[in-house]
Amino acid sequence: MLTLVPVTTHEPDPNAPSLILAPVKNLPVTWADVDTDPLPVNIFQMQLSTDGVILVAGFAKPPLLFGTPEEQREQAENVTSIVVRPTVRLLISLRNVQQLAGSLQKMSEATNQRIPTAMLADSKDSEG
Repeated sequence: MLTLVPVTTHEPDPNAPSLILAPVKNLPVTWADVDTDPLPVNIFQMQLSTDGVILVAGFAKPPLLFGTPEEQREQAENVTSIVVRPTVRLLISLRNVQQLAGSLQKMSEATNQRIPTAMLADSKDSEG
């Protein structure tokens, strides 16, 4: 259930009249197209704004390197940048950032319980 209340994105003036212009209304929420193929993301950027946190997620496609290990090293040395294709750009209110952080923490804990520690260590080694 989603509660709709007219609000502003700026801090209200304590001396101003109420910002609620209509009665509160509860509406059911229906998610559309959640069964479509998800877009891959492997890089994130965050920025604090006056209205919350801007979170940008994207996909950085590593270059394809061919040949012997020596040839691949030479090709890698010639790579000057990697293009990130933005997948989504979100503005998240500070209150919702806390909710998202809590949800991500719970998911991380659940994932850690399901994935053997050795696999997590291997994935961390390959990241950096």
